[in-house]
Amino acid sequence: REQLGLAPAFTADGPRDERELEKAEQVEVRKRLIAFGFVVRNLSQYRPSKVAPGFPDLAVHHTREPIFFFFETKRQVGGKRSPAQIAFADDCKRCNIGCYSGDRYAVAQLLVDLGLAIRIDDRIEPANRYQPHHA
Repeated sequence: REQLGLAPAFTADGPRDERELEKAEQVEVRKRLIAFGFVVRNLSQYRPSKVAPGFPDLAVHHTREPIFFFFETKRQVGGKRSPAQIAFADDCKRCNIGCYSGDRYAVAQLLVDLGLAIRIDDRIEPANRYQPHHA
């Protein structure tokens, strides 16, 4: 796939694993976003700092399309947003700024919703209008 200039094949959906920790899930979320042409900036605070309660884990922008959003990574099973995270997302919505949350499968669906990916069987592939950027 790489030799052909194709993005890696990522599973679009699957059984959720309660053992998967948020930090490991964030690695998978980043892989998917980067493969589809996004720059991903990590804003995570792995221990409570009280500096910016509710601020999402990732700031994400596309290298060619005018797309910017925040993403809060959550575990596949049992990941819940805090009241501060919900308030931040509500503020973003009011200001017309994308703010999403979830696991690797939520990001796969987001890529489809943004028109950058299509579902083929159990995986996502780049949409015809989009060819991933390779460094």
